Amino acid sequence: MLKTPRVHPTEFLVSWLEQVEKMASTVQSSIISTVVGTVAGALVWLIRRVMTNQRQIALLEREIKHRDDLRQIDRDALKEVRDDVKDIRKFIMGDGR
Repeated sequence: MLKTPRVHPTEFLVSWLEQVEKMASTVQSSIISTVVGTVAGALVWLIRRVMTNQRQIALLEREIKHRDDLRQIDRDALKEVRDDVKDIRKFIMGDGR
């Protein structure tokens, strides 16, 4: 049977407190690392989100500009058709010349 050396209760308490302090220091380091990692990850996500939104906004603005251009082309073509219909109406209703 192994004999354990007898340790004075205050030595045991001091040793135990030192171990608790080391564990607390390790836990604090882990918590700080976790918080810093989380904040860094959140910042990266936020920056990527903002950049993605800016790209999406630019794409939407280009799409709107393209649709506006197409609408203007359609308006011009419709005006031409209306003018032609008016000319045909005048020709038919008029003296036919």
